[in-house]
Amino acid sequence: MAYPRQSIELSQSEFAELTRSFFNSPTDSGETVRRFESLFADFIGVGQAIAFASQRAGMYFVLKALDAKPGDEVIVPAYTFFSVPACVLLAGLVPIFVDVDPQTWNLDPSQAKAAITPRTRAIIVTHLNGCPADLDRLLEITNETGIQLIEDCAQALGATYHSKQVGSFGVGCFSFGEGKNLLAMGGGMVTTRDSRLASRLRKITDSFGNPPLARILSKWANLLFLKTVTTPPIFTVTVFPWLYLSSLKNGEIDTDREHKVELMSVASFQERLCNAQAALALAQFESLNERNQSRITNAQTLSSELRGVKGIELPPIPHDRTHLYTHYAIRVRDRERFCKAMIRRGVDAQRDYCSFCPALPDFRSSPNRLKTPVAQALDGTIAYLPNQPQLSSQNMSRIALAVKTVVES
Repeated sequence: MAYPRQSIELSQSEFAELTRSFFNSPTDSGETVRRFESLFADFIGVGQAIAFASQRAGMYFVLKALDAKPGDEVIVPAYTFFSVPACVLLAGLVPIFVDVDPQTWNLDPSQAKAAITPRTRAIIVTHLNGCPADLDRLLEITNETGIQLIEDCAQALGATYHSKQVGSFGVGCFSFGEGKNLLAMGGGMVTTRDSRLASRLRKITDSFGNPPLARILSKWANLLFLKTVTTPPIFTVTVFPWLYLSSLKNGEIDTDREHKVELMSVASFQERLCNAQAALALAQFESLNERNQSRITNAQTLSSELRGVKGIELPPIPHDRTHLYTHYAIRVRDRERFCKAMIRRGVDAQRDYCSFCPALPDFRSSPNRLKTPVAQALDGTIAYLPNQPQLSSQNMSRIALAVKTVVES
């Protein structure tokens, strides 16, 4: 049996709810979307939640709502997913990269504070892999300076910091794509306590059009396809042989080739989240905590069995926050060799999709006031191990054994 790194968690009842939605104005953005927004706001513990076509769209329009001038700056972690600084550029602002905390790999508050200038309008923090950043210190900084705190919660729906949901400290930006904690066939959400910002964002979304039915049907078909091929028995006989053959080739896979601002379209942001997507998200909410807990339990099994193994660095286990381990990320020497060797043992270990962003072509001209040695050292060393609700503790033990075998060899 081979173990896929990700899976599509879609129960029969959730599939039935999604199917029913296609008989009731599926592409409209109506009452079902409003119910989803209301439920989401209550869950996060804020006054407002506004749905968007994607998290990128939500973050872009939050940045545009800052009414910043050309040349104004936004502080971002130097190690994050490329779309975070890309949204800053698209909004006409300048990303200022700062280093990350070596313990959590999240934005270092002291470095963020040191990078603030009179032109700084916001700080964006990514809760990387489902691990909340140091939000108390970041709030202290933004409250002192009056700049906006924006939380990238794409991997962290349900994570808590000091028992409060992420996305409730600043302006939260969430994602509902494949591999995230909640599925909605794409889509995103912005959460805020600021009623004026919420009103402004709603006026913006009111001007958007509804997605065409063909696109929603295509998303539905893609979801079912991914659900099928990421089921371990089917994955073993379909996708895995291709991965195995790929692992025999020499050379490193260049995933950064897709990390280009020119491939992001503001026009694609100007579309509403529709009823069919919201119906699936509402159904998924019922099992959100259960799925998150399954990931945490699986991660605990991996961490327990891999603790003390030389040659790897395990993800952080902070005691004042809830780490969801949406991605179980480890640091390892010679990552490419490690991932290929793991695949040959039936474990779909993959390189992470984040980057040392200052090295990407689109951001090389961004001003670098501070050195970022921790973020730079992370680049090329992080791999994801399978961690998904459908895997059992026995599966996780076998994955851990494969890691030990590969590292020791």
